[in-house]
Amino acid sequence: MSKSFFGTALVGSVFFLSACSGGSGSGGGSSSSKSPSATRSFTSVLSQISGAPEEESRVLATMRESGEVQFQFEGGVLNDMVVICDDYSGASCRVVGGPDGTTESARLEGRMAGEYAYAGSLRLDHAKDGNIEHSYHRLYQSAPDRAATRLVMPQGVQDYQGHFMAGAIVDGQGGIAEGGIRMTVNFDTALLSGSMNGTLRDTDTAVRAGFNNVTIDGKSGQFASTDTSTFSFNGGAAGGSVQGGFYGPQADEIAGTFEIGVNETNGMSGIFLGCRGLEATCVSHGD
Repeated sequence: MSKSFFGTALVGSVFFLSACSGGSGSGGGSSSSKSPSATRSFTSVLSQISGAPEEESRVLATMRESGEVQFQFEGGVLNDMVVICDDYSGASCRVVGGPDGTTESARLEGRMAGEYAYAGSLRLDHAKDGNIEHSYHRLYQSAPDRAATRLVMPQGVQDYQGHFMAGAIVDGQGGIAEGGIRMTVNFDTALLSGSMNGTLRDTDTAVRAGFNNVTIDGKSGQFASTDTSTFSFNGGAAGGSVQGGFYGPQADEIAGTFEIGVNETNGMSGIFLGCRGLEATCVSHGD
């Protein structure tokens, strides 16, 4: 489990993508509750900002025949929370169960989608000491109408191009970072590396990050950083974590979450989605 670089000050200063994912690379999860009207299910990993193992939650997302999407959380402080969205855009959601103090407000923000993959940030509202506080939780998964697509991992070296969005802080200046991400995947050695280049939104402040030696599980199509992975942020050595998965019949798309930083005044955490090839033609953005 990697260390979290961002404290509550960053959470309050950025709009979304402020919660960090843990170090687990598993794309699966389980739930004992099933909806009789569900047509398909897909799972992803989601965790709290502390990064502590006991804080991790997994989510089972189920698309119903009506088009509603249900997110049911298991483990961590979100244990037994259920969020139901009117559709997969997540613009209108309601909380029907959860920890004490949870209100009925939730929505998906900062969404990116491809033909096979999806990444986004789930905003939840909590009542604490008479005030409403917001928390954001990153997730990645297969697109709901592509959940049954069988993945066959390719061979050799493949390039992926895409986009990233993150809550970031650069020399104490916080904001939303966005830009491009390029990843090189060696499916023969089961290793992945990547570089991100972007700016803080509405500024010229550069945001650059990189990661190397991220391990791929050839059976599940998931990947995660390990103790041998290395990271950089704005030209300097950093710590961090990366996790995600490949989606599509030939690993056509890649999606995941990351947390990379030097300290509480320099770093970022967010989501990414990319397409196999030299152009990010598969990526579309939500709100």
